[in-house]
Amino acid sequence: MKTLAIASALSACLITAALAQDEPLPAPVSDQKIAFAKIEERKDSLKEKIVLIEIDKLLGEGTDWGKLVRFIAKDTSGSKTPYGQIAFPKEGLVRIAPLLKVSDHPFTIYAKIHVFGGEAAALSEVVGTKFTPNADKTGGTYSW
Repeated sequence: MKTLAIASALSACLITAALAQDEPLPAPVSDQKIAFAKIEERKDSLKEKIVLIEIDKLLGEGTDWGKLVRFIAKDTSGSKTPYGQIAFPKEGLVRIAPLLKVSDHPFTIYAKIHVFGGEAAALSEVVGTKFTPNADKTGGTYSW
């Protein structure tokens, strides 16, 4: 039990450090939605890339991770494993709160995929709900 608590605390520290980067964000890898099962299958090739995910619902109240709130989410894929980890910046979570109150409507998010090695599941850091590409299409702006 103590090992699990230490591993969890270490993961939280590593994730917070990784997510604290203030570098420009690239364009999403595709305008097609991707399921959590596909993210897990392709996590090595998706590492630090941004994808579009359609969320059916968030499970539970979320776990406070400093500047982030982590949830287990269910996507709309209908696959055998539609669940994944997503982390919202608290500021973004406040901005999309009205979307979350409408539980019978899915919503889409853009998320940067973080992989922390081993058999750990990928974590999807939400960067926004909208994407506006810049003129050269190499990057752009994510907003809520």
